[in-house]
Formats: sequence, structure tokens, C-alpha cells
Amino acid sequence: MQEFTNTYREKMLDESQTHHLIGSLDGHAFTGDDVKGVTCSGICSNQDVKIGSAAVSKLTLTFLNPILARGEWEGKIIKIWDGTLIGPDTFEDKLIGTYWIGSADWTNIGTVEVTAYDCLNLMDDEIDFEQTSGKIFDYLKLIELKTGAVLGMTQAEVEALPN
Repeated sequence: MQEFTNTYREKMLDESQTHHLIGSLDGHAFTGDDVKGVTCSGICSNQDVKIGSAAVSKLTLTFLNPILARGEWEGKIIKIWDGTLIGPDTFEDKLIGTYWIGSADWTNIGTVEVTAYDCLNLMDDEIDFEQTSGKIFDYLKLIELKTGAVLGMTQAEVEALPN
């Protein structure tokens, strides 16, 4: 869970806010100046909800200057942060999401149109479990192994959960 400073919380109540966008693609940093048309859409179904399906989102954006070579985009991880100006030259950045690139289409003007999906989408498929006993961390690591989704908690953090 992301932590918010008191200054950030106060700024979120302001009618006028200043934001910036930053990100990383396969370890390469980029800013809002490097992309255009950033949209994030979500799926929120109230029936037949599977793990991840209530929060799975799609990210679309266009890279003005390609970071990677043609053919190297699909399957790469892209992370996006939104920064809110909280001081004269200080932004507090909040992670919007971690996505895997499903497609990257090169345009005739040299830009790359990317469609990426929330990593929870990796968990939409049913998983066959051969393991029938163990601790919750063991099951989470098995899900991580079978789906490619990355667990965001350590074993100690999982074991510290109340239930």
C-alpha cells in the first residue's frame, strides 16, 4: 500500500494542482515529455469476478521517440507514476500501475503506439494446483511462478497478516 505524506493530502484538497508523469520501460526512464495520449481504462465487473478482474486496466500511450528497437517491446514491463507538486520544486510521486506490453505498433511518423495491461491480468487464467497443503506464502509464490505476476510482499510481510 502506498503511503501519503500530510503535505500530499493537503495538496489533494487544493482546487489547482500541478502534476507530472514519469515512468520506466524495461529499466529506461521516461517523462511526460516523451509520451502523448496517455489513457488508462479499467474493467470493473460485478459478476463472475476472478482474481484481478475487478481491477485489471489497460494503458495506452504513444512514445514520441522509441526507447527500444522494433520487435523488443512486447512483453516488457512498463511502470507509470503520477507526481503532484507539493513544494516549490518537489513532487510526490504515486505509482499508477505496473503493466506488461501486449502490443507496440510503429507509425509512419516514427512514433510507437503501445497497449499494455495491468499485471493482475496475468492471473485471469485458471491455475492448476498440484500442491494441496502449505502456508499462504507458498501458494502466493506458486501463483507467481505459474502466472508471471510478481508478488509485492516479502514472506515476513505475508506472515504478519492477521488471518
